[in-house]
Amino acid sequence: MLGTSPFLGAGQFGERAYDYLGRFYGKPERIAKIIDACWDLGVEGIQLIPESYIVEALKLWEKRTGNRMVVVSSIYNLQDMDRLLEMFEHAGILLHASLADRHNRDLVASFVDHARERGVLGGLVSHVPYRTLLWASSSGIRIDVAMVPINKMGYMMDAPLSEIARVIKGLGCQIIAKKVLAAGRLPVREALEYVCGIDFIDSLAIGVSSVEEAIETFGLAKEYMRI
Repeated sequence: MLGTSPFLGAGQFGERAYDYLGRFYGKPERIAKIIDACWDLGVEGIQLIPESYIVEALKLWEKRTGNRMVVVSSIYNLQDMDRLLEMFEHAGILLHASLADRHNRDLVASFVDHARERGVLGGLVSHVPYRTLLWASSSGIRIDVAMVPINKMGYMMDAPLSEIARVIKGLGCQIIAKKVLAAGRLPVREALEYVCGIDFIDSLAIGVSSVEEAIETFGLAKEYMRI
């Protein structure tokens, strides 16, 4: 699926973050152009962060093309959940890492329950996957899906892959890998060859900042994932 971190100018991109922010902030047309290119490459899902201009870009693209992306949103509250579920076709709703990594059992459990009541998968995003997924397991919280950083460098991974894998397999939830390219620190082919060989990963969320990057990245992803 298409990740949206570049559109936010997220901090993990270092000096490039300022360029990305200037390129995309408040410019839904530019984002819609990239969504369109990704769709043509066979990418039918998007990891949506509910910034207004990103939401507007997806609405604009869907209205213009008549197509509908399958959405997995990373959100902060139940109000965002209800609002976005009315707008887009969702497969899942995930609690943002800034909240999930606080390990508040009541918050996570109620969030996941609300998602299920609305007919979609419920889960969380984590920036410390080993600690958070181990906490979820030991707390008896049943989540449907988790989005966590997994990459060859170990970037933003708080334990070796083997330890993270052990916890994931114990939880039995679906896994969306993020930070697959380590925020541009890894060559695309090397990064994809690595993650596509990991048996517990169900989906990849990969951000791109141009049509050209989309063609390179998702073209290789199709090769490795046979999509």
